[in-house]
Amino acid sequence: MGDTENSSSRSVDLVSRNQRLTLDVFNKVLCGLKELNDKDASLLGFEDELLTHFCRLPTRYAMDVNAERAEDVIMHKRLLQLAHNPDKIISSVAKTHLNHTLHIVSSSKSKNHSSHSKQNQISKV
Repeated sequence: MGDTENSSSRSVDLVSRNQRLTLDVFNKVLCGLKELNDKDASLLGFEDELLTHFCRLPTRYAMDVNAERAEDVIMHKRLLQLAHNPDKIISSVAKTHLNHTLHIVSSSKSKNHSSHSKQNQISKV
């Protein structure tokens, strides 16, 4: 019977140690986001959402988080939210692709215009 009690005690200690670790990382990330003046960090209920995010993931997630890059946690949280709604994923990917394409086209036009202007200047000389 002593072994069972001892094993249970170790399990409780491990759980509470994991919870402390998760809460410690959560607090560091939250402070980091507030220091960065992250717009999400000022929203009502954000702390609860962030804590829920940490608590629903394994402790190793908290161990792997770099608290100095707190914004990565927000990105991860958003990606997980998108994963629950496939329509939003497609929309988000399409918007990202469109923005990237527009940036390339815009850069290309700018370079062509610049090159064309230089050719005009050279031909005038």
